[in-house]
Amino acid sequence: MLSSKTSKQKALLALAWVCFFWGTTWIGSKVGVKYMPALQLCAIRQLLGGSVYVLYFIITKHPWPKGKQWGIIIVLSFLNFMLANGLSTWGVHYISSGLGAIIGAIFPLWIVIVALFDGDRMPQKAVLGMVLGFGGVCIIFYDHLKRFLDP
Repeated sequence: MLSSKTSKQKALLALAWVCFFWGTTWIGSKVGVKYMPALQLCAIRQLLGGSVYVLYFIITKHPWPKGKQWGIIIVLSFLNFMLANGLSTWGVHYISSGLGAIIGAIFPLWIVIVALFDGDRMPQKAVLGMVLGFGGVCIIFYDHLKRFLDP
């Protein structure tokens, strides 16, 4: 059993890796669409990422999804990877990567807003974390905020 200190360190390391890779995605996509079609770039990224994920499952001998779980996985994969990631990669061909990052960072806030109208409650720390995260993206890409007013 891992100690809580080791577990917390691993969680912070995982968060740092996610922040790094998610943050550089917009810049990488902007550069990549100059050299290949956006959906091809996105497909290569997802194929590499999925391969790493499958390799992890094989090495750690985690059980694979069963039966009906595959249907849910396929639907969510289509919605997330093909539509959300594919269209956002295609979008940075026409807008700046900073504006794309800001638009992408709005998504979790909309989820919270919709959940609040549905009567769900969010922990205050979760809401604070999302607002701080979105604020951080806006600070980093401050120069791109004025583009929201440019049709």
